[in-house]
Amino acid sequence: TFYTLVYQALGLRALGPVARQFTAETIVRNWEPMLLANATSFWETDLGAADFADAGGLCHAWSALPVYYLGAWVLGVRPLAPGFSRFAISPYPDRFLQAEGAVPTPTGPIRIAWTRTDQGLNLTATGPRRLQPVLEPFAEAPVARATYNGRALA
Repeated sequence: TFYTLVYQALGLRALGPVARQFTAETIVRNWEPMLLANATSFWETDLGAADFADAGGLCHAWSALPVYYLGAWVLGVRPLAPGFSRFAISPYPDRFLQAEGAVPTPTGPIRIAWTRTDQGLNLTATGPRRLQPVLEPFAEAPVARATYNGRALA
């Protein structure tokens, strides 16, 4: 099952560029077949309904790693304190040239948009004013410019 892959991703995140790339490739390898099969939910295993003598589950929350990955890795938003009162912005662009989305928090959504340039990522974030962003770029994904609610982030 895909149950343990979220723990693998959490453990590999801090281990460097090769580990992060391995995680990205693991997600594509395991979840792309679901997309190509027009699945509308996450399968329990990579075999879908064909697994467990044709009794495989087609709707499993533990298989939702891509949802976490897109918000916490690709957009780069992770809580550093309860309620996201302090939060990290550390986008991992993977194979994407740009990304845009929102991560829900108890006080309102944090919206992130970034574009890859030759100088690094150009990133714009907006969200509740009482939240404190902390920019933590990865070595392989330098940030050329970043703002939160119009203010430059260092």
